Amino acid sequence: MGGDKLPSSMKRPEHFRGDFILPSDALYNEVRLGWNQDFEDRLPSVVLRPKGPSDVAIAMKWVSQNNYPFAVMGGGHSFSGKSLKHDAVLIRLTHLDQVHVDVKDSSAWVGMGATVKDFDMETNAHNLFGVGGHVSDTGMAGFSCHGGFGCISRRYGLAVDNILAARVVLADGSMLEATEDENTDLLWAIRGAASHIGVVTELKVRLFSLPEANLLYSGQIFWEAKDDELFEQLLSTFIAINETAPDNFAVMSMWANIDAPPFNGQRTFVLHGAWIGDESMAEASAIMAKFLAPILKVAEPIVHLLGPKPYHVYNSMQDPFTPSSKWRCSAYAIPDSNALVEAVMKLEKSRPHATAHGLESWGGRITAGAPEPSQDLVLGCRQRCVLALLGRMVSPESVEPTLEYAQAFKAELGRAGYQSVRYANYAESDVCHESMQRLQAIKAKYDPNNRFPVPAGMVGKQ
Repeated sequence: MGGDKLPSSMKRPEHFRGDFILPSDALYNEVRLGWNQDFEDRLPSVVLRPKGPSDVAIAMKWVSQNNYPFAVMGGGHSFSGKSLKHDAVLIRLTHLDQVHVDVKDSSAWVGMGATVKDFDMETNAHNLFGVGGHVSDTGMAGFSCHGGFGCISRRYGLAVDNILAARVVLADGSMLEATEDENTDLLWAIRGAASHIGVVTELKVRLFSLPEANLLYSGQIFWEAKDDELFEQLLSTFIAINETAPDNFAVMSMWANIDAPPFNGQRTFVLHGAWIGDESMAEASAIMAKFLAPILKVAEPIVHLLGPKPYHVYNSMQDPFTPSSKWRCSAYAIPDSNALVEAVMKLEKSRPHATAHGLESWGGRITAGAPEPSQDLVLGCRQRCVLALLGRMVSPESVEPTLEYAQAFKAELGRAGYQSVRYANYAESDVCHESMQRLQAIKAKYDPNNRFPVPAGMVGKQ
């Protein structure tokens, strides 16, 4: 997305209907910044907010003809910051937030300005749901096109596994539809490498039926874990539960210092889970009680929020843990948990107050339904379990300790045999090299001038 330096004065592209926002405009700071404020020093020369796909085509033709550097931002929920560039054109897809549900086909066309909340609200209204992120203000664009692990992925796979078709704008402004019958090579590339090929404006995604009305048996349980021995016991018990959990048991744990009452800044262990089978709420309650019995015996929770609730409510329960702020993230593949508890405990006392961890149970359909490695752009996401480090830098003084802890944690996990996971939604990972040869040919076909980024390891110029 590189190019020539932009002129000091810029004019709106001819026939462009959307917002053309310059640094002098009141809306500029609001629209240029995404959720992760770690990149607030990146100042685009102009922000374009297209009104529809044809506007995206006009914008892309304009930047290509003038050889302007550019970036494309969907929801803006990025850890890596790749969707924002300094001294460049920013194409912000906010207005493309429509979600059109086809009940008979159990599918939806989703605009790439839509958030997970937009997607959940529209699909749940028809007693349907699909694979979206755990945080409701996450954009469906980057999430879906670069892997997409959600709370129902153990049963239904990653978001990329459920992309049925895509509408794409190429660098020259041409608009294509990619399906299983038309432009099939482009559809394959969209499932994991979209940002290297073009601008996806809409995705058609597969939907599934909710078990009872629009409800899911789901929620969170909180334990005060100030005591190290209790924290270690909770973590060990959770890992043991996770080892035997069936695919329909979606579960993850988090530990963080929560400032709000009744936690009052103390370390808190959180279980976030749902039963995603077809059973009724009463049956799901009994199943969850059985699986969670061991950890409920460890200590009395201080807050227990498991129960039947609308899916969109459950899928926004992690929002308070991830407010807009300065964030850094790293994530690690956990193929087995033999050395995990010891590695975590070694550094837990030095974890900064605003840094949290999430231990996510992947596996299930994510790994069982994987394509052949040479055909899988998100092979690095096919993990059994993933441990994420979410470093929040709440003040200038917190930056150095947060980064130092992240480096120490990476080193400690490395000594324990755990390596970084290649998942673009959590870190600066790229597409997997096993599928690079096929992707290179497709990129040469659809983006011959490399106006979109060249994946690391691919032969080609930026």
